[in-house]
Amino acid sequence: MAPILPSLSGLSSLIELNLRDCNLCEGDIPNDISCLSSLVMLNLSGNNFISLPDSLTRLSKLKGLALMNCRGLKSLPELPTSVEYVSIDDCASLELIANPSKVYNRMVFMFKGINCCRLAENINALTLLKKHLKVFANSRERFAVIMPGSEIPEWFSHQRVDSSIKMPLPLNIRNDSQWMGVAFCCIFAGGDSSGDEQIWCDVSCRGARNLGMLYIPLGNRFNQPIKNDHLFLRYWGRDLLYPYSLKNECGESETENTSTPDCSNQECDEVELSFEYFGKGVGVKKCGVGIVYEKDLEDVQLTTEQHINQSSPQIE
Repeated sequence: MAPILPSLSGLSSLIELNLRDCNLCEGDIPNDISCLSSLVMLNLSGNNFISLPDSLTRLSKLKGLALMNCRGLKSLPELPTSVEYVSIDDCASLELIANPSKVYNRMVFMFKGINCCRLAENINALTLLKKHLKVFANSRERFAVIMPGSEIPEWFSHQRVDSSIKMPLPLNIRNDSQWMGVAFCCIFAGGDSSGDEQIWCDVSCRGARNLGMLYIPLGNRFNQPIKNDHLFLRYWGRDLLYPYSLKNECGESETENTSTPDCSNQECDEVELSFEYFGKGVGVKKCGVGIVYEKDLEDVQLTTEQHINQSSPQIE
């Protein structure tokens, strides 16, 4: 029998609340959880509810929400606009997530959905990215998602059956007002139930900020095996790659409306990615990278195959 939670109204200074494995069922989360005005991290993992209360949207400082192993959860509703990280690993019944039109006021967001196979049947990682970018077209930050998938979408113009890849950037991309950022992804195989799987990605961009090593934890505290292949996708906005006003290679100040000088003799920038997988799995199988332009956000409701009218990707 699920415990009856006491009133939370007197805990307005609480920063972290852990209700993991409390056998909470539908309706057991009290509506006055919205009184936790200072709450930053909420862990509801391992419970039995089907939905989340609407009052969660009023947690204005919440950044992290853990829902791992909530096997009865069917949909992810509108969340507080402050949320930056959501973990829904092993939510086997999850099929839908909220329309991002009202979700997330910043593009600093990580969506981790390992073994969420039903969700992956309804939406893919690239569509999730484009939906969020469509809403936050002026945002120049970052987005990441992990969910089941065995193929890299055709949209990624450069693909390789390996764990590393390079892609040249157009010479004057910093002057292109339609350029939004760069996205990359990899397909990795499932691991065992040790719970310590992880991916390291070394990201460098010649001529721009060197983003260094990116750590992606995959294992979870429930020690469930990672089933089947999964896709990891990461997006960096242009202001992360070029975080300050730069002069182009010809020494002219960059503006959107000025003509581009002839820099044909200059070397273009290049993005280079290298993935490493740690854990008892077969590792990273293939990877891809692509440049995101505003035109790519058109018709995001369509499937990737219907949306892309470009030539076939360059597969090495």
